[in-house]
Amino acid sequence: MPSSPPFEDHQSKKESAATSSDPNHQPPPTPPPQFDGHPPPSGYPSAIWQTPQMGYPAEQYPVNYYNQPAYPNAPNQYAYAQPPPASYYNRQNNRERTEEGLVACVCLFACVFIFLTVVTGIASIITWSIVQPQTPCFHVEAMSVTNFNTSTPFTATWDVNVAVQNPNKKLKAFFHQIQCMVFYDGTALGSTYVPPFYMETKSKTGMGVRISANGSAEAPLPIWVTLAMDKDRSSQGAVTFTLRCFMSSTLKNGWWAENEVMKVNCGDLRMDISAGSESGKLAPGELDYCLVY
Repeated sequence: MPSSPPFEDHQSKKESAATSSDPNHQPPPTPPPQFDGHPPPSGYPSAIWQTPQMGYPAEQYPVNYYNQPAYPNAPNQYAYAQPPPASYYNRQNNRERTEEGLVACVCLFACVFIFLTVVTGIASIITWSIVQPQTPCFHVEAMSVTNFNTSTPFTATWDVNVAVQNPNKKLKAFFHQIQCMVFYDGTALGSTYVPPFYMETKSKTGMGVRISANGSAEAPLPIWVTLAMDKDRSSQGAVTFTLRCFMSSTLKNGWWAENEVMKVNCGDLRMDISAGSESGKLAPGELDYCLVY
């Protein structure tokens, strides 16, 4: 092997002497140790392969229950940052089930109501066709007036006997809340209430009505009414009145019953009252049937 030239050896000695004589000279840093083996596989911690940063402690992996380094988290199984909110869809399903149950209950109630209505209507029609209800008949049999005075105050007392007939073969009749009034030319002269009464099938009865007019106790009549009645009595020897009755009626057969409000109108009741007389009675032939509506 050839030896180094004398010049190079001399230069090296001069540099060594200069280095040793310089007090500020620092030796070069020691290189890190070299390892011939393979580095540990990824996922397993090793303090050798982690170079801590200056001023911060070395990163440590969490320790599990058995004091062993924990494995890193498994990769995310979803394509998004968070899994889909399954609970939200569960609430939606519960709400839909609740709404479906409510709709089902309403439909069931409506079906039951319609069914009962149809059954009741059919039963009523069948019963009505069997009993065949008819409206009771009314007509004035007798009527009289006393204490008739057209001067102020106006006074009069009417006694009326109204015949009532129940033509139904299978229905009984009950009349209540009966109010009767006497009119002259559309003006009410007096009113009264009649006690309720009951009628069997195919029966006839009389309803007595007594109506009194006392000018001192009631509102005075318009002057033209008394003048018109006095004129009729003087010129014709008669005064025409109208009797109207309002009542509630019930036609009943077993469990079936029909309730209605009846209006009975007995018009053109001509009463013979001579001039200067205070009494009179119904003229002959004035026994017409009353209108019922």
